Amino acid sequence: MEPLPENLDALWTEYSPQLFDMHAVGILLVLLACPSLRDSGRQKDDSLKKFNEELEKCGHDLLSWRTSGKAAKEATILDANDGAGWELAAKLLTPRGKTQQPPSAEEAIQHAFFL
Repeated sequence: MEPLPENLDALWTEYSPQLFDMHAVGILLVLLACPSLRDSGRQKDDSLKKFNEELEKCGHDLLSWRTSGKAAKEATILDANDGAGWELAAKLLTPRGKTQQPPSAEEAIQHAFFL
């Protein structure tokens, strides 16, 4: 379906692009907190690919991924406030189709991690 002024509402509802945006925020949060996931002289996008592959192996469960590698040692910023950063990142990375939807930008900014 081609995006036209008269069908934009229907397309927005069907594809939920705001969920993609919040998913991207979750990925950025984890990449910023985990230096080993960042590109450092490697081919562009290697870190994102590696992260997505590792997350998939953990069934898209960020908290399981956290305990499966180096992240627990290097992402101490996400441990602040009783792990509020991990909780927020896990919510942001909720896959589509799950019963719980990722938070909106407004909900995310009100999360305990930022307070």
